[in-house]
Amino acid sequence: MQNIKTEAKIGIIVLATLALVIWGINFLKGKNILNRTDVYYGVYQDIQGIDVSSPVLINGYKVGMVSKVSFAKGELDKLIIAFTVDDKYQIPENSVVELHSADLLGTMALRIIPSEQDNYHEYGDTLITSTEKDMFASITEQILPLKTRAESAIEEVDSLISSLNYVLDKETSHDLKNAIANLNNVSKKLEGQLSQNGDLNKTFHSLNLIAKKLSDNRSKLDTIFTNFQSISDSVAKARVADMINSINKTFNESSIFLERINKGEGSLGLLSTNDSLYNNLNASITSLDILLQDLNENPKRYVHFSIFGRKNKNE
Repeated sequence: MQNIKTEAKIGIIVLATLALVIWGINFLKGKNILNRTDVYYGVYQDIQGIDVSSPVLINGYKVGMVSKVSFAKGELDKLIIAFTVDDKYQIPENSVVELHSADLLGTMALRIIPSEQDNYHEYGDTLITSTEKDMFASITEQILPLKTRAESAIEEVDSLISSLNYVLDKETSHDLKNAIANLNNVSKKLEGQLSQNGDLNKTFHSLNLIAKKLSDNRSKLDTIFTNFQSISDSVAKARVADMINSINKTFNESSIFLERINKGEGSLGLLSTNDSLYNNLNASITSLDILLQDLNENPKRYVHFSIFGRKNKNE
């Protein structure tokens, strides 16, 4: 009886060991016999070193593993990867299985990028695949433009140095030295002008005194400006427009008067335009002059005065 119990224990241990070995072998092959899984497939041209038991990830979480890698029949440019996913995870249709580097050490894995479809893949479907560029290829792509720019910058610097070597010959260097010396002299002269006894300093001092005087006489200046403002207001309020209108009216009346004279209207007009009137007037003045002259020479002809009586009128 004791021997039977010992043999039973040994048999149980052997069976457990065998089951563990079988589970371990299947686990290493990418199969977990303790979990129910669904198998899917993906076709790649280059698997970049991925192998059995490589992880299958969704959003960085492991949901399965690679179970088998093999070439397609008669086609060496196509590799078929079979991978398992726990049956509790459903993969939407049109999802992409991307081959990518899982860490900085270059460990390859499959990454499922789920689509937004409402329908799901069935057991044994072949999914859409893609390959992510590895880290070194990405770094190379980023460094290559920098390398090109660096080479271009080096060429420009070399060209600049060549130009400077061409420009900075002996004659040019001498001219630059003279220019720097002239600038130094100008700086010294300017410093002398700005010194305590310099002309510019005196000018600034005079301007400062003028500004101070203006500030001290600010009240007087305000009064002067106020008076100017009063004068301008008085001029603005004066009846300048009425004066101009009156002068304009006088000019208009004078123009009308002269126009009437030119037309011969009125006494002055007739006098200026009628020759006969002028001649008659001239003759009358001449006769009057003769009469006055005769009166002066012969007053007795015109005036008779006597104390004793009047003579006969006929005499």
